[in-house]
Amino acid sequence: FAAAAFPKYAVLGPYLGPTQTRRDMAQKRYTAGMDYVLCPKRFAKDANDPELGFGDRADELTYCVDARPWASNNPTRYVNAAANTKQCAGVNVEFCEFGQVAYFRTTEAVPAGTELVTDYGENYWPDFRGC
Repeated sequence: FAAAAFPKYAVLGPYLGPTQTRRDMAQKRYTAGMDYVLCPKRFAKDANDPELGFGDRADELTYCVDARPWASNNPTRYVNAAANTKQCAGVNVEFCEFGQVAYFRTTEAVPAGTELVTDYGENYWPDFRGC
């Protein structure tokens, strides 16, 4: 939830945490270990690769970031994902990247106390394809 009011197009971030390797992602995939992992959209096609954590590329960085260990001073860690079509109406933040760093940006003015909600896309929820 927003601790303060934000104007439209306010940049929130960056999303902080250790960068994950393909091996890290394979171990966390489909587990609660993914709860605070944010991946760039360009990684989405690799997310379901059965060979993700194996072979010559296993230790390659994905630019996915795990914010779980960085709970303090990391407000973007608490941006929530729309989990169904009804919640898509409440999306007020969008994911953006600058280089290989993830940020969020408000898509409308957000009053203090309002839940920050974004669309995490088709690979986040097992039973919801995104907004």
